[in-house]
Amino acid sequence: TGKYTLYVYTYTNGLGSLLYEEFTITVVPPNYRPKLYIVPSEYLYYIPDSEVSFLASVYDQDSGDKPLTAKVFFNNAEVATQEVANSKDLKTFKFKVPKDTAAGEYEVKVTATDGKKIGTKKFTITIKNNTVLTIYFEPKLNATYNKGDKVNFTAVINDPDTNFDNKFTVSLFYNDKVKKTITSTNDAGLVRVPLDFTIPTTETNTTAEIKIVVTTPTESSEKLTNINIYQDVIASDSATGKIATKEAKKKTALVAVLCVLAVIAVVVAVVVIILWLRK
Repeated sequence: TGKYTLYVYTYTNGLGSLLYEEFTITVVPPNYRPKLYIVPSEYLYYIPDSEVSFLASVYDQDSGDKPLTAKVFFNNAEVATQEVANSKDLKTFKFKVPKDTAAGEYEVKVTATDGKKIGTKKFTITIKNNTVLTIYFEPKLNATYNKGDKVNFTAVINDPDTNFDNKFTVSLFYNDKVKKTITSTNDAGLVRVPLDFTIPTTETNTTAEIKIVVTTPTESSEKLTNINIYQDVIASDSATGKIATKEAKKKTALVAVLCVLAVIAVVVAVVVIILWLRK
């Protein structure tokens, strides 16, 4: 490579003269193909609608070739394109797995071009179906509680998708009221979250719905159960003024009975007097 001088000679017969012309030319090396280096992902698998992110360096020995155009293909379909600097620095590439992608092994192809030649790298990723999380009460709640009772239990949440459902937001509802919200990390696929609630002392209903709602970055699920609440009939009647009504009814009935007894007593007295007079 370098600069060279090219001489072109011309000889004319009969004139005995020699003519020449010189030209300066530059010889450059052949155009190099862009090179790619991809850092393996730390994820063992992905799920539909999740984001795939990886690092890669894209460079070209032809320093004049900049920037370079990089493209990402998933399952032979282009899913990302971007202009990148011509350097060995790692760059971040991202794309989303289509929602309707079936479970299986898929090829990801990354290309880089300087406008003349194309460099290519490929790697494979695994797609798994998104496992639906499950929720359980541990232990199961009792069938009946009293007003003012404090109820303690554990929400057991199972979700093996630790790559993506790596955080749970757990909300406890008493009927339609949120009693508690807790955030927990999902490191091993099984999480136990201690929860508690207190039945209001002013509760007038005989049943209540207890619900756990769990939200993750990719999904949401809920589990509910119903409990009975014991209501003291006497206390309840007292609170609503029914005892006074019952007492009034008792007095009315007693007066009626006394009136009947008085009438009977009068009749008996009259009969006795009549019998005495006949003697």
